[in-house]
Amino acid sequence: MADGPTSQEGHPAINWEEKLSKERNHRRGRGETTGGNVARRAVLKMMALLAGYGKLSGEHCVAKPGEEAIRGVLQAALAKSGPGDQSLGTNPMGLAYDLFLAGPDLEVVPASNWRPKPAEVEVRPGLRTYETEYCVMKAMTAFLPASTKWTISDKAWDTNPGHSLILLGSGASNLATRDFLGDKRDRKWTVIYPDGEIELAYSMAQAEGYVEREQYGELYRGPAAAIVGNNNRRILKPETHGIRLQEDYLLVTRLPRRAAGDDPSVLIFAGLHGPGTRAAEHFFSSIDERELSYLADKIGFSGKRRMPFFQAVFRARNISSKLGFAVLAELVCMREECPPVILKPSQR
Repeated sequence: MADGPTSQEGHPAINWEEKLSKERNHRRGRGETTGGNVARRAVLKMMALLAGYGKLSGEHCVAKPGEEAIRGVLQAALAKSGPGDQSLGTNPMGLAYDLFLAGPDLEVVPASNWRPKPAEVEVRPGLRTYETEYCVMKAMTAFLPASTKWTISDKAWDTNPGHSLILLGSGASNLATRDFLGDKRDRKWTVIYPDGEIELAYSMAQAEGYVEREQYGELYRGPAAAIVGNNNRRILKPETHGIRLQEDYLLVTRLPRRAAGDDPSVLIFAGLHGPGTRAAEHFFSSIDERELSYLADKIGFSGKRRMPFFQAVFRARNISSKLGFAVLAELVCMREECPPVILKPSQR
């Protein structure tokens, strides 16, 4: 580990003042003002400093006592300034917000039904999920309005029908995702609505062999999985070293909650394995601007039109071990093998 200052709890200290200074200089070089985002950046800095000292995220991203109150303060402060320019460094947070988080009322349904392990991270009393999905929720928090509800439901239809949904986890661990996509052994290629249907382009399937990955401080071994097209042809399977997972894939799907109309919507972050799902946190922290711009271009989103429904596959790579988890540090939107596809609902 490189030498450098550490926090009071032993975590490497991050020079956020230097990062923010670089951001200001970068924006001034483009002739932009930073005055309109002072409040937002101050709150982001507060969150980063709290996380750096283990008071917000803690080890393994597990919720700590009082964190719900901290989250509420952060959400309320950020909501007052609107989505705007939420970038740190060169990360295009405005585009990430538009692609994944924009909506008048959002409900997040994280995984809670992974067979090998019970959900044990308490987001609030009576609301539990896994550390993988919690880390994604934590990364999303700063970009969601104060009215956002974190909910757990066995079926997506149990949530408020007027709210947009964000589902975290594949059908193997999230029963709400299973309602829309099925799971690796029983895929759904057509999502049926009372007023119509929509055909999917990509899904996930069980593949031959097994893979191992570090998760929750242990080595988990389970069936291999792959991204498949709607002809059930295998397109992508993660690379392994022996059977140890070296990368993973994240399937992003945006669907309507009903065939007629653009809102509300359902956004699903489903990794082939746990590390792929957790990699969704990079959408809100460190993804290369070109990857989000490529996705927006392929689905014809310019910010002036309504967001289309779509599917896109991201490769999560550069694996490392962090506090008992296999963590993937980079997301790349797939191009030739399975480019982003616009989904068009048909109405009855």
